[in-house]
Amino acid sequence: MRSVLCAVLIACSSGAIAEGGMPVPESVAETSFGRPGDPQKASLAIKAAMTDDMRFTPAEIRVKVGDTVRFIVANEGKRERQMVLGTMDALKRARRGEPNEVDVAPGKTGELAWQFTEIGEFYYGFAGGRVGKVLVY
Repeated sequence: MRSVLCAVLIACSSGAIAEGGMPVPESVAETSFGRPGDPQKASLAIKAAMTDDMRFTPAEIRVKVGDTVRFIVANEGKRERQMVLGTMDALKRARRGEPNEVDVAPGKTGELAWQFTEIGEFYYGFAGGRVGKVLVY
């Protein structure tokens, strides 16, 4: 409990805000593939659908380095699903509540805003499942 309280206090004092108004500690905010973005400043909105057969559509997107993307994630399945954004390693290590992750109940839509700050090939999906590719140029 004490570690959770410390994490909340650190997050609140950092000033960084992720999607949904949740504070993000500065140490977590920047990653090798970018940082949480401001959905109001998104240069691109991507509608992504996930299904119970563990597929994401679209299968691939292309964005420019520096772009902030607002992912609008629809769960078209019958079970709660999670979408994680990042490197393949980040997908494997994903935990609920991280700024690069969104949980979506069946039949609902969730959102995740992300600014891509590095050129490269990244992914969105979930550990052990199929993934979509994000090509940043």
